[in-house]
Amino acid sequence: MSQQQQGNEPHRWRAVIRDVDPEAVYRSVRAVNGFRSWEDPPRTLYQVATTTLEVVHDSGTWALLINGTTAERVRDTAARLGYPHEAVELRSVPELAGLPELVRQARMRKEGAA
Repeated sequence: MSQQQQGNEPHRWRAVIRDVDPEAVYRSVRAVNGFRSWEDPPRTLYQVATTTLEVVHDSGTWALLINGTTAERVRDTAARLGYPHEAVELRSVPELAGLPELVRQARMRKEGAA
């Protein structure tokens, strides 16, 4: 499977890192040649290679969410950003696996209603 195809797969894994400093996340992302792709407080999206990162304000603290297609990719991205293994909560997110199909179905319903 090519790198382009891998990047288009739905996200199936998420790492959660709690109590992060948003500015430190930004500096870490820039240090590994990533970039800020969207900013809409209280949520900022970053891209590092084919991995999407979110910095969100949740319950009075900031959390970093790393979304990827494999658990290994998510863990590797967290390590590249300098977060220790024990700080990473890894979760399977199977409900996102069918997201492209759900988006297509919603668009079809919307077009049918118009």
